[in-house]
Amino acid sequence: MRKLNLYFAFIVIAYTVGIWTFTVTPKVLMLLGLKGAVLMLAFTLVAAAAIVLQISSINATKYRVHEYLVKVARFPSISIIMISFLLVVTAVIGHYTGEALAKALNTNIAIFGILSILLVALLLLMARGRTLQLIVIVSVLFVILAVLSAVFLHSKVDEVVVDRASRTYLTATFDAMKSFEAPLKLSSVVQVFLVSILSFGLGVGFYYVLGTFMPPDLDIKKVLAIVILLQVMLSLVAALVVAYSIAISHQAYSTAFKTRDPWEAQEIYEKYFLPLLKYRQSEDIKIIYSVEAIYLIPDVLRTTKLEGGEGIITFLMLSLFLAGFTTLLLLIEGGAQIAADVFQINRRNSIAVITALSSILTGLTAIPSIKVVLTTVVVIMIPVFAAVELLPVMRARGIWGASKGATAVLVAIFIALWLPAVITVARIREEAVMLGIALGLVLLVPLLFNGVLVKSGKR
Repeated sequence: MRKLNLYFAFIVIAYTVGIWTFTVTPKVLMLLGLKGAVLMLAFTLVAAAAIVLQISSINATKYRVHEYLVKVARFPSISIIMISFLLVVTAVIGHYTGEALAKALNTNIAIFGILSILLVALLLLMARGRTLQLIVIVSVLFVILAVLSAVFLHSKVDEVVVDRASRTYLTATFDAMKSFEAPLKLSSVVQVFLVSILSFGLGVGFYYVLGTFMPPDLDIKKVLAIVILLQVMLSLVAALVVAYSIAISHQAYSTAFKTRDPWEAQEIYEKYFLPLLKYRQSEDIKIIYSVEAIYLIPDVLRTTKLEGGEGIITFLMLSLFLAGFTTLLLLIEGGAQIAADVFQINRRNSIAVITALSSILTGLTAIPSIKVVLTTVVVIMIPVFAAVELLPVMRARGIWGASKGATAVLVAIFIALWLPAVITVARIREEAVMLGIALGLVLLVPLLFNGVLVKSGKR
């Protein structure tokens, strides 16, 4: 049973330790220190509670996801909502996964996101009945690479970061991460909440799908306990990888400032290094901008022609690529499982449908404004989709035996913390962001026709 717990824990880790872990979690730790870590742990437990409710509820029925939503929860509309949101999430993750590969290969070709999704689909089709084994293998390889990246970058820091200001910068970063004195604002709490549930990928039905695979006698809480321990460890590893990379970038810019033409050094500062400084020093987390900043590290190292920079870029970007790739494996497999039941098609065709639609959306993210729209749907609207995802559990309470109150409280928490987030971004009045919020609300429209879908399902 211990081996089975670890087996499913690595499946969940493959899904949860993704792009957000390597781009935004380090920002939380650098800005809020131990307070941020405690907050993330608290919100992680909230997410874990939602996951336990979903898995336990469907696991008790022996139904597949859409069957459960139709026959037990009487919420067929949520299948459509989860697939729609999953396609957007897959597009965003696919884009940043592809961008990591493009940065590693030093090319500006915009199709790497689509190629990443196609590669995932090919592997899933080839795996056939061994999909879970494939996911576990890739997950273990990713964990090993992440740790090796941290070790490699640590050795490079001692070798490369020689400037006093750069070493002081790195020391200050680590001191901030260990501090418990950072001021805590409501906006910071909300952003940490968003980061936490982004990491667990709520809202797309993945945990319902996982519940259909799990043996009934498996202790879900033990599996999640292992997941949380691994998540904490890998979040720390990610923070080290990013901290070392930024310190090396600081050294690269410092050297360029002393040896290059002043105008050229100023251009490097404004175009590449300033966003990294804001990543470390800004008082706001700003999830979307934090993600973009990390992808500037290769540009800093290449533009300043830092010796040994290519090796550093390779380790950093491959870590990001594998983090996104493992998440894509589970997004497409989970989406295919739900779509197969909704559209009454076989697994091969459902993988093809999910792959085709998400590839189209990923291709559209090459347009900056559309990328902001889709990323806003994921980042800002995820609490609403997480709350909607829990609605079937509230209706199916009688089957599992737990109180409706626990589920209702979780739904209330998701909505209560979403409101200040959406109000804050609405005040910015950025057109692409507002369109993202509007698109997120449009994806919820099937809820209005749930009664019609229930009646049509009875015919």
